[in-house]
Amino acid sequence: MAGVTDRPFRQLCRKPGAGLAVSEMVTSNAALWSSRKTQHRPDHSGENSSHTIQIAWAADPGKMTGAAQFKVNNGAEIIDINMGCPAKKVCNVMTGSALLQNVDITTSQRVARVLQYTGADGIMFGRAAQGNPWIFREIAHHLATGEFLRPPSMDEICDILVSHLQNLYEFYGEYMGVRIARKHIGWYCKNKRDAKLFRALVNKAETAIEQLQIVRGYFSGQKAQELAA
Repeated sequence: MAGVTDRPFRQLCRKPGAGLAVSEMVTSNAALWSSRKTQHRPDHSGENSSHTIQIAWAADPGKMTGAAQFKVNNGAEIIDINMGCPAKKVCNVMTGSALLQNVDITTSQRVARVLQYTGADGIMFGRAAQGNPWIFREIAHHLATGEFLRPPSMDEICDILVSHLQNLYEFYGEYMGVRIARKHIGWYCKNKRDAKLFRALVNKAETAIEQLQIVRGYFSGQKAQELAA
């Protein structure tokens, strides 16, 4: 997922049990490989998992082959072809998620059902992991026991999010990190109380310290409301 599965996010998902974390989608257009954004995407330094690169589908087989070979020559061990991008400009040319039509798996129950039905060796998760990286341990537990884990506490969610944010600041630098963090924070608070007001405050924060203070304050308030309920 371009703009989402950067190195900090991949590391975050690996901790609770993701077996393989794929890089952000990289274009198959060689003219764009030297851009700052594209150069950030295949950065796997410090990761212990297989170096897996995702490339965008192109109608020209030659471009796909060239992109795959280029990435292999630069350290890629696994090449993944994007078949899940929901962007209209991608789907309108029958690429991305248009290749799968009916592509989303969002729960451990559905993972078990799909694995049983298809006999597949693995399942790829995308949007379901946004703001919800503990889904991987929930899946592993359900597949092993048939039971369901309790959802994480507000304290644990806050700790995971703060660790994620600090990793983003370190990876991108404070200025970019604070701004990139905004969308991730929004996913963590989805469907929670006062989420709209919280996102508005987060989006106004200009420094890492200010952003972290707002996050900690919000989840502290969420915990207090849960205890009072």
